Amino acid sequence: MRDMSEAALHETIGLIYDCAIDPSVWPTALESMCRHVDACQGSISVLDTTRREIRFATEWTSSPDWPKWRKLLDEKYAALMPFFGLMQQFEIGEVRNTAQMAEMIGLQNVYEHPFFKEWALPSGRKDTIGSVVMKKSDRVGIFAMHTPTSRDLVGPRELAIGALLVPHVRRAVTIGDLLDQATSKAQTLQATLDTVSAAVVVTDADARVVHCNAAGDALLRSGALIDTEDGQLRTRQLPATRALRTAIVQSEDPVNKLGANGIDVPLRSRSGGPAIAHVLPLQQGRRQRDWGTRATAAVFVSPVQYSLPSAAALTALYGLTAMEARVLMQIAEGRNRAEAAATLGIADSTVKSHLERVFSKTGANDQAALARLLRDLSAPIRKAD
Repeated sequence: MRDMSEAALHETIGLIYDCAIDPSVWPTALESMCRHVDACQGSISVLDTTRREIRFATEWTSSPDWPKWRKLLDEKYAALMPFFGLMQQFEIGEVRNTAQMAEMIGLQNVYEHPFFKEWALPSGRKDTIGSVVMKKSDRVGIFAMHTPTSRDLVGPRELAIGALLVPHVRRAVTIGDLLDQATSKAQTLQATLDTVSAAVVVTDADARVVHCNAAGDALLRSGALIDTEDGQLRTRQLPATRALRTAIVQSEDPVNKLGANGIDVPLRSRSGGPAIAHVLPLQQGRRQRDWGTRATAAVFVSPVQYSLPSAAALTALYGLTAMEARVLMQIAEGRNRAEAAATLGIADSTVKSHLERVFSKTGANDQAALARLLRDLSAPIRKAD
């Protein structure tokens, strides 16, 4: 990673966050991301795992003949893509290349598979840096950068760059979904936020409120999900307040510090209704010109359906490691220790060790208490599709 220009990386991440407000920037942002890994195509797409269809939400490519190959993909080869069954198994934000996905399904020579032999390789696409950025019961949202046949396969460096970029892409996709993007292109960020239905609260680095839209103001005054204490934004639960305030501070340097923190933070109201919060940095890209130096982050709050929280949300809330969060999710889904060990492919004693650390970090005394804790948290699934 040492050969990456810090300035170029900041520019790329600034472009990614511009996409949350103006989706027309996505091709430019994807091209910028692809330059870091010598990729010939970048895309955000939806994979329908039931119908085995691929729908491109946005993309960039350096291939002049891509329309021909995309037509073939739509008509025949999307259904032959061998990794549809894997997508629901991935945690949101995990980054994989083609070889890793092939190994997971026991595909010995992936390039002999018809999808690669007849479509991917002839179209000039050899390898992929891919990650799930959204999951529903029947489809997943995928961020991918495809590398050409003219270069080496994706290695640790490219996977590390992908892992660095994915949280920012996921945040931009998630927050962009909350905005009325059809009317946002010609407006300032403040004007855009003032027109959306989601509650938005803009804060400085100390989580002090700088601005809020009408929905955010109403939510603050109600005190149902969020309010202020000594001028600082807080939630009804201490772990969620810590998670939001940490993400707000880290928003001052999102390239090096923020990562996946501040996405999918589960909130509970006094009446029990669930919601989810996301933190958008404001000191990157064009948003800095909109707000100046005082505003650090915009906190978006949106109602959700009840479901289990994501592993990423649990990690942010309680400081869990990735494996501790996965163990907790297994227990939350009703599996005992032995079943969790078998599912995760680790020893029962390892599950026990992880659980002991989970108990310590969450304050739960046993598995029943963990189950109650998770029932009290809302999940990152919006009511509207």
